[in-house]
Amino acid sequence: MIKVDIVGTFPYMHFAFCHCPFACSYNTKDLVMGLGLPQESIDEIPQEVKEENERVAEFLRRLFNRFGNADVRIQLHDAGRPNGLWKALRHGVKKYPAILVDGKAFQGVESFDPALEELKTKLGKS
Repeated sequence: MIKVDIVGTFPYMHFAFCHCPFACSYNTKDLVMGLGLPQESIDEIPQEVKEENERVAEFLRRLFNRFGNADVRIQLHDAGRPNGLWKALRHGVKKYPAILVDGKAFQGVESFDPALEELKTKLGKS
């Protein structure tokens, strides 16, 4: 099994009723419609964080579209929480969001394509 950890700023994970990290990574429109988040809570989140989360959600969609139900385990880690901070320190993450593919760090949104290529190599798919 290939382990994929995503470390970034995920304010949606701080809402008490948001228990599913994958659902909490979707874009603002999906959150408001699917989870019933109050609009004032969404409005308090900085625009750049919303855009970053939308890029992560798009990465996840691309990952699932490309690899389907392959043997990949995905976890989201908020960099502001102890587990996310530990992942960032342990893997030398200096730029968010970061994708960790079996411990190999790909940092920043510009590294999403190389992370997908690494997964393709590890899964032996073209």
